[in-house]
Amino acid sequence: MLFKNLSRSLAIILVISLNAFAQDPQRSQYYAIPMELNPAYVGTSKFFSAFINYRVQYPSLENEFISYNFSGDYHIKNTNSGIGLSINDDNFGDGIVRSSSFATMFSTGVELNQKYSLRFGLKAGLIVRSIGFSDLIYADQLDASGNVSGPSSENFEDFGRKTMASVGSGAVLFHENYWVGIAGDHLNNPDQSFITNESKLPAKIVFHGGYKFAFINANGRVKKGLKEVSLSPMMQYKLQGPSHQWDIGAHLIAEPVIFGVWYRGIPLPSFERSDILNQDAIIFIAGLKMDEFRFSYSYDLGIGPLYNSNGGAHEITLSLRFGFYKWGIIKSYPKMLPMPIL
Repeated sequence: MLFKNLSRSLAIILVISLNAFAQDPQRSQYYAIPMELNPAYVGTSKFFSAFINYRVQYPSLENEFISYNFSGDYHIKNTNSGIGLSINDDNFGDGIVRSSSFATMFSTGVELNQKYSLRFGLKAGLIVRSIGFSDLIYADQLDASGNVSGPSSENFEDFGRKTMASVGSGAVLFHENYWVGIAGDHLNNPDQSFITNESKLPAKIVFHGGYKFAFINANGRVKKGLKEVSLSPMMQYKLQGPSHQWDIGAHLIAEPVIFGVWYRGIPLPSFERSDILNQDAIIFIAGLKMDEFRFSYSYDLGIGPLYNSNGGAHEITLSLRFGFYKWGIIKSYPKMLPMPIL
């Protein structure tokens, strides 16, 4: 019991002392919730969409990281725009360290010609971070035998919670077979410190893109029931504070089955130390794509400094897309985009 509370206390100390270098939690299923990758994706499906994502990281540790996401978007009829919202909850140590966020998004686009279209997106929301200081064990609570003898006299009421505003934006250029995009989050560098006013949350910049080899019906499901067969190699490069990360992967869709594999953290030298390589995990993805319903599961096989002693990570995503059909055919015949949305 004592070791458990000491380990929790150590984690809290690390969170507070290193918060200037804090990074956003990352998911393995990058395109399963496209609006989380880039707000320019909001409304691109031309349907109303809803998403649920659950991730547990380092399950072999006593206090694993658990993340939830609930989000949805809607294409505004007769326009090239969309609106969306996203709710995230991330916690560690049975909820002692917790970060929650709520964001609204808007996107709009223009067709440059018959083959190219360009979309822009905006994002604004709130982030709430909290530390449950009252759930920890302090020195003045322990007797000579190491047993908890009573409540602590410590008072942390003034800095147990931090609320901050965050804004972001993004853009994506679509060809009928490929796409490239850039997205930025925390562009206002919000102050994230619980105690001082000198800790800014670094902006996160993401470059991403891919190419879709369309074998059967991969450029859009105009007719309900027509199956897709496609292969999409993809990449992603992220920058946030002193960290950067390069990921590559591919998705194979042979409807209703989906397979994917990613290498997260191509060995690149750290900005701070050239002898440290930023490699992380190999990600395996499997899922089902059945009309308006999508399901996907992924497992992270750790290859970084901790290898797989921490249990890797498990992630599940469920999504629903509601189309408007008449006699089995989409009534509006929307322009479908090549990205491999699960």
